[in-house]
Amino acid sequence: MSQRLNYLFNALGPGILLAATAIGVSHLVQSVQAGAKYGLLFILFILFAHIIKYPFFEAAPRYSSVTKKTLLHGYYDLHPAYLVIYLIVTLLSVFTLLSAVTVVAAGIFANMIKLDFNIHVWSTIVLTSSYLILAIGKYEFLDRSIKYVILALTITSILSLVLALTSLDLSSRITVPEFSFSNNLDLLFLIGFLGWMPCPLDCAVWNSIWIVEKKHNDSIDVSYKKSLLDFRAGYLTTAILGIIFLLLGYVMFYGSGTELPPKSIGFVAKFLEVYTNSLGSWSFYLIATAAFITMFSTVITCTDGYHRSIAKSIKLLFYDRKNNKCDEDKIYLYVLTACVIITLLVIYFLIENMRQLVLIATVISFLTTPILAWFNLKLLTHKNYPKKYRPSKRYIAVSYVMLSILICLAVGFILSRIL
Repeated sequence: MSQRLNYLFNALGPGILLAATAIGVSHLVQSVQAGAKYGLLFILFILFAHIIKYPFFEAAPRYSSVTKKTLLHGYYDLHPAYLVIYLIVTLLSVFTLLSAVTVVAAGIFANMIKLDFNIHVWSTIVLTSSYLILAIGKYEFLDRSIKYVILALTITSILSLVLALTSLDLSSRITVPEFSFSNNLDLLFLIGFLGWMPCPLDCAVWNSIWIVEKKHNDSIDVSYKKSLLDFRAGYLTTAILGIIFLLLGYVMFYGSGTELPPKSIGFVAKFLEVYTNSLGSWSFYLIATAAFITMFSTVITCTDGYHRSIAKSIKLLFYDRKNNKCDEDKIYLYVLTACVIITLLVIYFLIENMRQLVLIATVISFLTTPILAWFNLKLLTHKNYPKKYRPSKRYIAVSYVMLSILICLAVGFILSRIL
């Protein structure tokens, strides 16, 4: 039995990495804000986002575990234009998303260490640490460590929620105004929330890359079924933790009259202050550690995922297409270095507009979701994909219904902005 459990634990990796990517700004910031501002309503939107995107995220383990190729290779095989579109989508969001997760992680770190540095210095420390970890350890470090990080995060988050529920008196809370589709601010918040919950759909590509990397690096051959198990475990974890963080926001802030500051250090400080006041000073490092684990794992996985997908896209488009040889590891390191430098410049010079940048990034993610969803669905129904592993007709039909809903939501949002 123990040998079987050890095998299953070793098989986990890419799906848990996806969870580590997802459990970031969408959970620690957006879910907490949703619970604080709108109460329990957004639990429905968390479930909706996970259900509506599920088949398109699951395309990664379905495709890559069978073909031994990434979704990027699949896009390229369909037509190079598909890969170009993916690369454009990635470049539109890489710097804003990476800046956002870095600044939030830096805010938590600043509150834990309590040294008088500004957010630029803390952001540099966090992002540089991620850069060094990836440049030296690469995928092997991520695969070995991240499953323990997510396990620790899940335990500390559940413990924090239980303590909050048993320590606070919610009977005196006032009822605050609920969500309204006619309110522009509410609608923009929802669009951003859906765009990054559980994470942008281009993260499915990263998952496929990690699956292929794991197959190359591990002595065990992870089967198609084990890949699906790994993905579903990670995806379910993101949904559960999204609800937990929303409940934490609801319990700690909803109807309390406490305003959450918009800036990173202030937001985190208020978040930790309320916990400390309500649960006792001993809870500070428990909550701070859970929050930092959340965000630092997100910074690492986003830094790796974005730059590995860009490097592979460059290799496919500009080297493999012309039958030229290249060192993909060098391309990865060059892309990683350049993007980290640009991200730090964005943080240094545009941090005052970070909320607007995050809003733009989340809206872009929301609007591009139907495009990438269609790409992924097309790969699973293409004649080159082995018939034995193709999803059932019912699965495909449901997937097209979900794709139609995503398209309608995106078109509806665009029309609401124009009219």
